Amino acid sequence: MIVSPRGAARAVDWPFALGTHEGAYELASGKRRGRGMLGKSPWAYACMVIRSSELARLPWAIVSATSGEIVESHPLYDMFKNFGQESNYADAVALTEIDMLTQAAGYWLVDGNVLQRLDATTIDVKADRTGIREFVQTIDGTVVNRFPREVIVYFREPDNEVDLIPGTAPWTVAKPAIDQEYEANRYVKAYFANDATPALLLTTDLDIGDKGITDTLRWWNHLFRGPKNRGKTAAVDRGMKAQQLAADMGDQALVEIR
Repeated sequence: MIVSPRGAARAVDWPFALGTHEGAYELASGKRRGRGMLGKSPWAYACMVIRSSELARLPWAIVSATSGEIVESHPLYDMFKNFGQESNYADAVALTEIDMLTQAAGYWLVDGNVLQRLDATTIDVKADRTGIREFVQTIDGTVVNRFPREVIVYFREPDNEVDLIPGTAPWTVAKPAIDQEYEANRYVKAYFANDATPALLLTTDLDIGDKGITDTLRWWNHLFRGPKNRGKTAAVDRGMKAQQLAADMGDQALVEIR
């Protein structure tokens, strides 16, 4: 039995047989979880980094299921020490936690005497009434691997309706708040990119045509846009008026929204 920081109950029955070979599966490199997804919200990103890094630092041990004593020597120690060919235990555990938060599932491949984390975004669980039949890995629309149940260590968030497939990812629950903060940040960025000037509508009673509108906008931006022109007094003719469309930043209650 492995005493692990997260999902220990799901990792008790380790479905593998240690072998002496490596590379039984051709592992294509899956796409990383989009940086845009993790970096969309500063607080969500910080939460995931804190959770994953702290989890990776927690101690663990291998305990005998019969005596309850810690096993000092076991092939699993070597497997965890040399986790994957391009990774290590801390990286794999941290990324698996992020997989759990964003995909509600994590997958480790037992490939002979090597443990390898699989990109959860590429894995589909195929199950029926008899149990899990296989794990299918698809990258760029092409099935690259079909893993039998016995070579996959499977972590998942529980589902109240279906026993074997991943449940609801915490990221999904937080997504509306993340989207709200993201759009608020975009507004702030656009506001200051426009020299902190609310959007304006220039109106006139005269018919000035398309060319007149283009010339007027060019004239207005030339005189009043840009940090050097900020705060200047405007004077217009032709009965032209400037109407503010967007509320001032101070009226947006962005702190409360975010």
